[in-house]
Amino acid sequence: MDRRQKKMDSKRIARYPTAINNYSNLDLGIVQSTSQQASTDIRSAVETTIQSAPYNITAGQIVSALNIANPWFLPWAVLRLINVNTSRNALIAIGTYIKTQLRYQEFDTVRLAVAESLQKVAVQAKRSVIYGLLTTDTAAEATDLSGPNNIGPALGVNLIEMAHWDSNNPPTTYSASASNSESKSSMQLGNPLTLKFAIIKCITQNATEVNSLHTKIQNRLTIDQKIPIGNIVNHEVTRIDQLAYKCSQAAAATPKPHVIIVCGGQIETGAEQEPGHVFDLQQMSVARLLQEQMIALDVPIVNAIMSEETKADISGTDPSAFLNTGLPNTLADYSISIGLYNQANPV
Repeated sequence: MDRRQKKMDSKRIARYPTAINNYSNLDLGIVQSTSQQASTDIRSAVETTIQSAPYNITAGQIVSALNIANPWFLPWAVLRLINVNTSRNALIAIGTYIKTQLRYQEFDTVRLAVAESLQKVAVQAKRSVIYGLLTTDTAAEATDLSGPNNIGPALGVNLIEMAHWDSNNPPTTYSASASNSESKSSMQLGNPLTLKFAIIKCITQNATEVNSLHTKIQNRLTIDQKIPIGNIVNHEVTRIDQLAYKCSQAAAATPKPHVIIVCGGQIETGAEQEPGHVFDLQQMSVARLLQEQMIALDVPIVNAIMSEETKADISGTDPSAFLNTGLPNTLADYSISIGLYNQANPV
């Protein structure tokens, strides 16, 4: 044991004087997005840290959800893991957002909405949720922070410390709607052909582009992935700021959808523009509301709102225009992946 480790242990002993070396009673949760290799490398470092001395956490003390398609779904997945595993002392959410790989202003909007939602989940569930979302400007920075300067060991120590504090200072009972019967292993996937979808689209702002996005997503689901068309229920709203509200109506349907997809389009400049400050506020508020609805309704919501600087960035002739890329197919694939997770791991 090196000097640094001894110093860290002495600090922990001062902070937690009772049963400091007893880690065998801890129950931990790890939720990871699979969209970037950096996330997998960080999670591996976290597991190596907590399973090594002095902690020696066993595989049986960890329940993992490692097949989350995108960091956007991390708050919902964390809450679902808590609901089906009520004994978790602490959990960690691991994902990666790289600015240069995201669309216009998506980096700031989405990462902030996810961070806020993770905090709300922690408060609601009365559990420590470690923020393990890596956000960098470039892929090289993500590679560095998941490789030579991997942040995983530090996150692993944080996870242990908060779990230990929770075990010595248990919260009031969290009222989950399921028993703690889930096995301590990675959760499984369900049957894609029985998935139920709700698709909500905004039909007034950039309607032509939104209809095109809707068609591409639905074709990906039904033609490429063979989802029965009868498993998809379509809804419409007239404004982007009505999308979150419409989610509550879609979620109230019988049968309840396994996933909701919201389609919209907004631009900052051009004939159908929103004034700059309105664009920024609306983009952020819609992302926050969708996160809130995802937690409140306990249904994963796919954010398929095209927020771009100009109309050409959505539907222009350039190959990088939103509708010319593989993003509509990717959004549909995300929907299937997170829907399968929801279907196979009910509360």
